[in-house]
Amino acid sequence: KIYEFFEDLNKQAAAIGYVQDRYSLLNDIDLGQKDPTLYIHSEKLAIAFGLLSLSSTIPLRVIKNLRVCNDCHNWIKFVSKVSNRTIVVRDAYRFHHFECGVCSCKDYW
Repeated sequence: KIYEFFEDLNKQAAAIGYVQDRYSLLNDIDLGQKDPTLYIHSEKLAIAFGLLSLSSTIPLRVIKNLRVCNDCHNWIKFVSKVSNRTIVVRDAYRFHHFECGVCSCKDYW
């Protein structure tokens, strides 16, 4: 159910302009050889699960011990817009507050 919801989020984000940045993921492997499941980073699954299971009135918070990659950062911006939710992600360096498709770091992190 989470993966179906995740795919639905991807379609909604793509409908408003999200394009996956495949080059930020596993640069040393040929694109044809990459396993599609490698594109689903933990923060994306956590956000999909949170959106699916939590009340729409509370902000979604995700904590991660590594830096958020460029693709995930862009994806979360689009998902915050299509879901009309505040998403807060804490990575190894800072807090990112996503609201209405904009991040508090202004895409500089």
